[in-house]
Amino acid sequence: MKIITAFAISALLLIGQSCSAGIVNSTSYLCSELLVSVPAGAFMGGFDVLPGGNYVINDGAAVREITQSGDDVRALYTYDSPVFASFVRHNNGLVYFADTDYNSSMIRCVDLDGGAATDIARLDWNYDIDFYDNQAYVVAGDNVYMINPDNTTVKKAAAPGYSGPVALDAAGNLYYSPSNYPFTTAIYKWNADKLQSGTTLQIADADASISVGGAAGIVFDNMGRLIFSNNFGGQAIIQRWDGASIETLGIFALEDVESPAITLLRYDPATNDLYAAVNYYTDGYANNYSYIAKLEYVPEPGSFVGLCWLATLAGCGRMLRRRK
Repeated sequence: MKIITAFAISALLLIGQSCSAGIVNSTSYLCSELLVSVPAGAFMGGFDVLPGGNYVINDGAAVREITQSGDDVRALYTYDSPVFASFVRHNNGLVYFADTDYNSSMIRCVDLDGGAATDIARLDWNYDIDFYDNQAYVVAGDNVYMINPDNTTVKKAAAPGYSGPVALDAAGNLYYSPSNYPFTTAIYKWNADKLQSGTTLQIADADASISVGGAAGIVFDNMGRLIFSNNFGGQAIIQRWDGASIETLGIFALEDVESPAITLLRYDPATNDLYAAVNYYTDGYANNYSYIAKLEYVPEPGSFVGLCWLATLAGCGRMLRRRK
């Protein structure tokens, strides 16, 4: 199994008073941020980018569509009472979402055009979801499950530790990272042929392993490169792996905050834009702030633009989304 260490970070240049990280790369990004308002007693567990550019978020009170400026468009689903929200993801005209409420832990879907939600499966401690050829793969606890068309589930991979992010690339290879405390962990890759073998894959079956300090988001760009968050040493880092080497795209670091972390990443293949859910705490964890940061791709080669941040969605030692 090939091991790659991700802690060699390229030099970063901080630009301007409003930006806490810089990009050293041949591509460039313009950054905008949205502070997400969450109802009292609820917790934002996920977001996705819809085809028209709006966001869909699961804030524990409702699954709702909002504009990139934060205006409400509509509620796709409303919970009877606040829950601990998990993921939300759009795929093929459907919005999939879940919670980890002790009485439910239900995965549901609803048509993007509206209508009643459909219960799919209960998987306790669910955390993340991704799709390959419209086939859903869900992380729950320390396992990755495939959901069949009849809504039965099959365990496909197991990696001991707290639940973490999952992604499948264009070839159907599976990537998963358990979020172990105190964040020394790895992103594991299992090749597609093994995934279809009918056995539950273990860490020993992995074809590659990328050492990270607490990945909580995994996406692929149009060139098939793996982009992931790396929450290590009080910093929230975005890095990219091309299969051989790792490049740091940006670092989030602010003074007087606790637990800065990037918990979710989303990528828009139509625009090359990158999105990050960012969370941090202040005043001894008394106040929590959740942002969606949009990194808009600027196609001019060689340009150098600052990367604006204001923080992620899931703390470190007290990470609310890390759970068994």
